[in-house]
This record gives sequence, C-alpha cells and structure tokens, in this order.
Amino acid sequence: MSEIKGEENLKATRKKVKFTDSIFFIIVIMMLLYVGVCLNLIKLVVMLIDPILVNGGVNEAMIFIIENYLMRIIPFIGILLFTGLVKKYRFIYNSFAMKYENNSFKVLFLGLLIGVFMNGICVLAAVMHGDIKLSFGLTLSQLPIILFALVCVFIQSASEEMWYRGFLYDRIHANYPLWLAIIMSSLIFGFGHMFNNGVSIFSVVEIMITGLALAMAKWQSRSIWLIFGIHTGWNFAQNFLFGLPNSGVVSEVSVLHLDAVNASGKFFYDIIFGVEGAVSSLIIVLLLALASFVMVHKDDSFFAKKYRIDMKNDRINRVADMLF
Repeated sequence: MSEIKGEENLKATRKKVKFTDSIFFIIVIMMLLYVGVCLNLIKLVVMLIDPILVNGGVNEAMIFIIENYLMRIIPFIGILLFTGLVKKYRFIYNSFAMKYENNSFKVLFLGLLIGVFMNGICVLAAVMHGDIKLSFGLTLSQLPIILFALVCVFIQSASEEMWYRGFLYDRIHANYPLWLAIIMSSLIFGFGHMFNNGVSIFSVVEIMITGLALAMAKWQSRSIWLIFGIHTGWNFAQNFLFGLPNSGVVSEVSVLHLDAVNASGKFFYDIIFGVEGAVSSLIIVLLLALASFVMVHKDDSFFAKKYRIDMKNDRINRVADMLF
C-alpha cells in the first residue's frame, strides 16, 4: 500500500514541473554550457597552442592527441564544476564518484573490454568482407604515445558521457519518466555529432542509437563508469588500435594501419566515417541495447550477483520507473 502511495506521489511531483525543470530548459542550459562555452573554449585554446606545439617540435601524433582528445579536459572540468557548485545539480556530481551505486575500477575495466570487443567485431566484419585491409605498423618508440592516447581518450569519452548520460539523462529523469530521459539524451547525443567530418544521415541515426544503447546500459548496470569504459574502449580501439576514422578523424599513430587507398565503402565500412557509418555498427549497438534490457530481467546477471540485488523487487521498481 505504501509503495502504491509512493508511486502516486512521484507521479504527482513529476506533473508539477517548473519551467527551470522542463526538458526545453535543461537542453538549452546544456547547449549553452557544453557547446557555447566548453567546445568554443576548446577551439580558442587549440588555436592558441597549435603554433606553440608546432614551433616547439612536438610531433604530429602528439599534437593530434592533444588537440582532439586531451583538450576535452575543458568540458570534463566544466561539468564537475557546474554540478559540484550548483546545489540543485549536486546529485549528478555525486553520481560520478567512485563507489556510487556500482561505480568501480572493475566495472570501468569491464566497460573498456566491452567497447574494444564491440569495435573489434565491426572491424573484423569489414576486413573479412574485403572492405578494408590492415597491417601492423607500431614501433617500440610509439608505445608511450599509444598509452598517453588511452588516457586522453578516456578524458574525451568520459567528458561526453558526463554531459549526455550524466547531466542530461539524470536531470531529465529527475522530473520525467526514464524512457523519456533515455530517448532525449540519445537524440541530443546524435545531433551533437552532426557537424563531424564526413557525417551522414545514417551515421547520425547510428550515433543516436548508440546513445540509446549506452543509456540502456547505464540503466541496467547502475554505473556511469561502465559507460565511461565502453565509450573509451570503442574510441581507443577504432582510432589507435585499428587506425580507422573516429567520428571522421584519423589518428597519426596506431597499432594497425589502414590501407586507405584501397578501402571501399560497402556494407561494413564507410570511407570517411569508418565503421561508425556502416550497418555492422548499427547492429552491434542494437545488440548492446537488447542485452542491457534482457539483463535487467535476469536474476543471475553480473551486477545482480556482484551487488546482491534483490532482482524480483528491483525489476518491478525499475520497470515502473521507466514507464511513469
């Protein structure tokens, strides 16, 4: 009886939404801060440091990593400051912390493996279909650069997730049903990549569905750290393990090298946007979304076992949370 009354109170609360809690206002705030401030600040900093790096003799590979990945530390710090300093958003800031719900280094590493595996399957399909050819090309002297790239890719990937699956997802969910938070954060995630190099309508749709899959994975795992790992694993594998375009941008250094001259845009590969613009990527992220949904309903899932969740009651509460 008390559970029913609690759900009714939650619904009543969500119906009385102030303008400052509306989806429109939340999206505008995010666009102003993330795109208007952080991303434009990145462009300004890159414009200022680029001649310094070039004249200072920094090699092209390091410049690429610094300008395309490390500079994302600006929105990374930005979201921490914004959610940490504004009391209303402190609950989002807290969700980034280690040991919040299921956040842990083990879960982060699991996400990293999932991301690498997902991208690896897409690349393998493209190679077996004859769309691309890869060859080994890493030298021992380049290994520190690859490791540095991993750290920088984490910063870039985590910063995106903190804004999209952190701020946007959690802020909308605070006043609206979970399904709406998942859909809206996924749509904005796709629109946020519309101006990437070589982007197409198909790749934007695929990125939206990727956002959907990542949001579902967060819902299933109760851990944004898992999503940090998946996003990092995908981007790192794509750009620095396989040497393929990541959102249309190709790295100057990678473990494997792409024979770009003979690459063909077929079923499993897009010449400009890479595997992210191919059908195989769409299938993989749909499988991730499906797996996340199925695992919510399994009593023997990894997270149910590790954290001893009472899955019978938890299933009811979480499905109700999504619908209402």
